[in-house]
Amino acid sequence: MSAIGVSNFDKRQLQELLMMTDTKPGLLQNWMDPFHQDKEVRSLCREHGVAYMAYSTFGTQWTHKRGENPVFASETLQAIAAAHSSARDAKTVSDVVISWAVQEGVVVLPRSTQEAHIADNAEVLPAAGRTEYATFLSDDDMTTIRALDGSIGSLW
Repeated sequence: MSAIGVSNFDKRQLQELLMMTDTKPGLLQNWMDPFHQDKEVRSLCREHGVAYMAYSTFGTQWTHKRGENPVFASETLQAIAAAHSSARDAKTVSDVVISWAVQEGVVVLPRSTQEAHIADNAEVLPAAGRTEYATFLSDDDMTTIRALDGSIGSLW
């Protein structure tokens, strides 16, 4: 059995690849964050059974290109985090973004070099005694985050 993975494909490129080979990609890795949700490509992946893996989910592409990160600065994402926080369990924008991506059916590998952040990011993963992801966003939260797509323009 053969398998391939591809990265940085737009919808047209993925359609071409799917038409030219019998070996469809098992995985496509693209940039996706709340302000750049790559909905068309994700939809095509779902339609063809291709796993979608997000990179720069925390907004680092914006930082590299614009010098600022709208994900962590987002008042909307901060408000959602605050609404789900309690004295015993403070939620962060990172928690919101990971939960959103997982609830969207996306594979997420958040990058961090800090042990505390890595541990926090792993909180959503299935753990001992739990077989499902610890996602927490409501349908309204998901709708609110989906509405952020394209709201600050494009890097291109």
